[in-house]
Amino acid sequence: MLQNSSFEEGYYHWHDVGELAIPNRWAFWYADESQQMLPGQSQPFRRPETVVWRKSDASERDRAAFFLHGNYIWKCFGAWKPIHVRLWQTVNLQAGTKYELKMPVFPDLVETYLPDGSKRFAGDAWAGEARLIVLNGLQPLYSSGWQNANQMPFGQWSTLTTQFTPTTISVSCVLELRAKWGIPNNGFFVDKISLNAMSGQHRVWLPLITR
Repeated sequence: MLQNSSFEEGYYHWHDVGELAIPNRWAFWYADESQQMLPGQSQPFRRPETVVWRKSDASERDRAAFFLHGNYIWKCFGAWKPIHVRLWQTVNLQAGTKYELKMPVFPDLVETYLPDGSKRFAGDAWAGEARLIVLNGLQPLYSSGWQNANQMPFGQWSTLTTQFTPTTISVSCVLELRAKWGIPNNGFFVDKISLNAMSGQHRVWLPLITR
């Protein structure tokens, strides 16, 4: 029910910024220096870089680690700087029908790059966070709350999943990502998002984290 859900159908440059490649049909936002800093944050949020990465351009190691489906994934990252972004799509659904939304995320929060090419991921569970938000029009219908490394381990894929029942036709499915410490790499990969209707008409508010 989402368009370009696995990012195979091209991309555009957000506000014509070359370093911000956004999958077609998706909207985007990022926090800049004007955003209020979070408790303990030592430097302000800055503009990230984003790419729609082609599988043939990746190494064999990266292909095995990062590509869930097809030939493209979306990558958002910032070296030595905090980042905070939202990626979302607005769709028309049937009010009163239950849906399931799944958004796979790979948090690539790197504290140290080792000589053999491997990585040491951030030891602070709150170094990187993600959450799902579903909006009924402009009103929040569901939020997963921020998930950190305790629910979404760094260095592997996790799938943020929710079931919800809209009360209006227009619904926005939002993925929000943030990394608030200036470590060597604050990175996130996203791929193979899905939104499907489920059987039954009962409203469900059930946040799940699966891997």
